[in-house]
Amino acid sequence: MDKYDIPFLIKDIDNEMPTHTPRTCKIPIGNTLSLPKNLMEKSNKVHSKFLDSYLSDVEEFEMKNLLSDNFKTWFGKQNEYHIKQSKNKDGFLKKIKNYIDMDMKSCTLACGFIMNPSRFGGAVNGADLVSGDTSTTSNFGTGKVWGAQLATGTVTELYDRVAININSHDAGSTMNLGVYDDSGGNPYNLYGSSGSHSTVNGFNLKSVTEFELSTTANWTAMIKNNVIVEQYNNAAGARKRDTNTTSNSLPDPYTNDSTDTGELNTKITHS
Repeated sequence: MDKYDIPFLIKDIDNEMPTHTPRTCKIPIGNTLSLPKNLMEKSNKVHSKFLDSYLSDVEEFEMKNLLSDNFKTWFGKQNEYHIKQSKNKDGFLKKIKNYIDMDMKSCTLACGFIMNPSRFGGAVNGADLVSGDTSTTSNFGTGKVWGAQLATGTVTELYDRVAININSHDAGSTMNLGVYDDSGGNPYNLYGSSGSHSTVNGFNLKSVTEFELSTTANWTAMIKNNVIVEQYNNAAGARKRDTNTTSNSLPDPYTNDSTDTGELNTKITHS
C-alpha cells in the first residue's frame, strides 16, 4: 500500500463511514429506503463496522507517514461523536485506543494525512476572528445590544469562546456576549451567548456552547448593565444596534434598528 492507494481509502470513507457535525449527520444506509428511528444508534453500528473493515488501512498509512494533522483532527472528532453517544463506549475505545487521545480534549490521532476534512463534511476548529481595533475607547449605552462584524470566516469551522476588549470599568459592571450569523449584512441568528458575567479588563474569553459557522460573515454582540465600561473600538467602523431586549439578555433573532459608528474590538476563538 502506498500514496497512490489513498484515493481508494477516501472513496471507502465517502461511501461507508458515517460523518457528523454539530448540526448534521450523514449515514450510509445502503439500499434502505427509509431512515431508521434511532439515527445515532444506526450510525454507531455502521461506524463500528467501518472501523472493523478499514482501521487497519489507516494504521498502515500512519506507519508509512502518509497522514497529516488535518485528518487527525477530523477523524478524531468523528470518533468522539460515537464515544459520547454509544452504548458500547468501551468497544469503540478499544478499537481506536492507539489513535485518539483518551482525555477527549484534543481529539487528535497519532496519525493523519494531507486531506481537506471538509471534503467529508467534517468540521475543524477555526482561527481567531476579530472585529474593530484599539484606536479609541467609548462607554456605549445601556439596555441596547451592540453588534460588530468579525473578519471573514469559513463555513463549518468551529468556535466556543468569545471576548470583548475592555480598557476600564467601574465596580459592579456586568455584560453578556454573544455570536450571530449574518443575514443581509446584519446579525441575525444567535449561535450562543456567554451569559451575564462580571467585566474584566482586556480580552476576557468566555465560553459559549460550541457552534459551527453557517455564514462567512458573522457578528459578535454585547449588552451591559448601567455601569460605565470603556470598550476599545474603531471609531470609523460600524456597529449595529438592537433595542428589543430586556436586562442583559440577547435577542434571537437580532433585529437591527440602527447603524452607528464605533466598531467594537471583539474576537471569537476555539479553546
